[in-house]
Amino acid sequence: MVSLKEKEEKSSKEIKQLSESLKKMKLESEEKDKIIEIAESRVASLQKQAADLLLEYDRLLEDNQNLQVQTLRH
Repeated sequence: MVSLKEKEEKSSKEIKQLSESLKKMKLESEEKDKIIEIAESRVASLQKQAADLLLEYDRLLEDNQNLQVQTLRH
């Protein structure tokens, strides 16, 4: 027959293990949150870069069209 003291010790060990598991999961979650934050920052940076490149492409396209018109006039 299992004594009350043995049950308490077993419960205490289980609580300690669960507490350690919880701490580990919290750390892993914090690390993943940091990774997500970095990834989101990179995505925002790439989106801005893509928008800037599109503006530059449009500008160059317009310049090219203007030069073609000038060439045809001469």
